[in-house]
Amino acid sequence: IIIKIAAGNGVGKILVG
Repeated sequence: IIIKIAAGNGVGKILVG
């Protein structure tokens, strides 16, 4: 399981995949 943390438009998005 790879957890990626990406920031978009000042909003922290947590993607799990």
